[in-house]
This record gives sequence, structure tokens and C-alpha cells, in this order.
Amino acid sequence: MSIKISGIATKKQAPLQQTHHQNASLPKPAHPVLPEVEEEVKKLYLPVIPNSYICMHPGSRGSSYQWPPHYFAYIADSCIEKGYTAIITGTKEEKDITREVIKCMRHSAIDLTGCTSTEAMAWLINNSFMLVANCTGALYMASIIQSPGVIICMDGKPERWKPANRRLHTVIDWMKTPYPEVVFNAVETIFTKQNALRA
Repeated sequence: MSIKISGIATKKQAPLQQTHHQNASLPKPAHPVLPEVEEEVKKLYLPVIPNSYICMHPGSRGSSYQWPPHYFAYIADSCIEKGYTAIITGTKEEKDITREVIKCMRHSAIDLTGCTSTEAMAWLINNSFMLVANCTGALYMASIIQSPGVIICMDGKPERWKPANRRLHTVIDWMKTPYPEVVFNAVETIFTKQNALRA
């Protein structure tokens, strides 16, 4: 299995050194990992450690439900500049939107579009510092495994995506507040909360 770092395919990457991000996220409950899922993730040879990366999931069920790629790119670049790795996830059918996000970025990201099963994606979200996504099934994964997340609701029905844990998840109704600064501020709020935990 190969992965792509900003369009460059690679078979294996050396793991990153441990950073101060490792224990940065809010507490998450332990979840059993199936051996086959653990093996699938190992074969990706991701150069990251838990809580040192941000999962970006820009795809959705249709273009009208997708937040503009350049906004996702801006957040990804901002997180990278804070010392985190940006991992772009999506299905094979979402390759056009993920490719556009990466094209708009100034820094390198890990592109896992079409490279993971649903279970492996859940593992990635569970071990991430944060999820940023459109209103999609990725939110349900984050909700179940209690990972912090910012979700942009593009269908005007935020109640469908209402998080069970408001302390961890923020759903933004783009139909009512179509301002990218609102989303950017929500992401920054998660960083502030996490930094407060470390203080």
C-alpha cells in the first residue's frame, strides 16, 4: 500500500520523533482494535504518532454539501504551522475534492484518499488531535470514539449532525453563518482548550 505526501507516492516513511503533542488531546475512552485493522494501519507506514496530526475530511455526498477546498487548505496549513501533520482522508469517489484541497495548500500533507477501510479511518480519527470535516459520516465516528472535531454543516440541517458531546464537537451551520472566520475560530478554540489541559 502506498500513500501520497502532497502528490508524491511513497511506500514507507520513517516514524516521526515524539513531540510535545503526544498527550495533548482531551481524554478518550479506550476502544479495542481488531488485529486486522491494526495490521492495515501498520501497512500505511504513517510518519505520525497519536495526537500529532489533524484529520481533514473534505468530501461529502455531493458538491453542494462540500465546504470550499481552499478553506480546508487554509486550516490544514495553519495546523502544520503549529507543528502538526495534516492527513487528508476520503473515499476513492472523493479524490477530486481531496486533490483540490492539497493543490491549494502551501505545505505538504499526507493524502490517504481511498487508502483506508472505514475501520482504519475510525482508528485514524480516534488517534488524531482533531477532525475537521463536512457534514458526513466522519462526524459519527468522531462522536462514537470521542475525538474533538469541527463540522461544517452545508445542508442547513444542523440538527441532523448535532453532537452528543458539545465539549468536544462544534457543528457550524454554514447556511446561517457563511463566514470562514467562524470555522477558523472554532478550530482555534479546540487548540486553546487542549493547551489549557497541558498547562
